[in-house]
Amino acid sequence: MAVYDVFDDIQRNIPPLQFLLGGRLLPVHGKMEICGAPGVFKSWLAQSLGFCFATGQPWLGFPTMQVRTLMAHFEMSYEVTHERMQAMSTVYNIEPRTLYGVNPGFLALDDDEGLARFMEMITPVDPRVVILDYLGCCFSGDENKSQDIAKLTRNLDILIREKNLSVILLHHTNKNPVYSAGMDKSSGHHSLPGWMDTVLYIARQPNNIIQIQFAKARHPRGGVPRSINTRFNNHAWEIIGGGNEVTE
Repeated sequence: MAVYDVFDDIQRNIPPLQFLLGGRLLPVHGKMEICGAPGVFKSWLAQSLGFCFATGQPWLGFPTMQVRTLMAHFEMSYEVTHERMQAMSTVYNIEPRTLYGVNPGFLALDDDEGLARFMEMITPVDPRVVILDYLGCCFSGDENKSQDIAKLTRNLDILIREKNLSVILLHHTNKNPVYSAGMDKSSGHHSLPGWMDTVLYIARQPNNIIQIQFAKARHPRGGVPRSINTRFNNHAWEIIGGGNEVTE
C-alpha cells in the first residue's frame, strides 16, 4: 500500500469497518481467541456463538450479523459433535445451509500443505466465520516459540484473506499461576493473543458461575464490560450479571 497524506485521507468518505459481533468485538476479516482451562465449557461457548452467527440471534447480549458459519472440530469425534449439535439445536432454531461442521482430526494449519487441505475442505461451503477447536490439534509447532506462532498466524492470515472470512480460535490457559491477568492467561507466546482483535478468557467461579472476561478488545469505543457472569444450563447460556467497567 502506498504512503498517504493523513490530512487528505481523513477527508475521504470510506465505508466504516463492519463487525460480525456487536460491541465491535469481531470485525469482518477479524480474529478472536477464546481461552480457558480444560472442562470449562469453551467448546460449548464457541458452539453457541456459531449457532448465533448462523441464526442472527444475539450472543450474551451482543448482536450478531447473520453469516454462514463453519465449526472445525479438530479434537472431538463426529459422534461427539453430532450429539452436541443436536442438544444445542433445542435452543437455537437452525436453518439449512447456515451452519456447517467438519471433523478433520489433527491437521496442522501452520504447515502449508495442511492449510491447503483445510482450505480445500471448506471451499464448497464458503463460510464467513470459521471456528477452530482447538489450537493444540491444528498446530504442529511449539506454542512458546515466537517463530512457530508466526508461521501459524501467517497461514491464518492467508486463510482470512483468500477465503474472505473471520477466525475464532480456541486455546488453553497458561498453567503457570503467576500469569493471572489479561492476555497472560493465554498459554504460550504472547504474540498469539497480540495478533488477535479480541481475547476472551473463560473461568469457573463459585456457585456454578462461569465468568467470561474480556482480556483484550482492540476496537471497542466503550460499552464492553470487563466481565460477564453466566451459567450454562440446558445447553443455553444465561447471563446472571457482570462487571460494568469498560475496556480501553
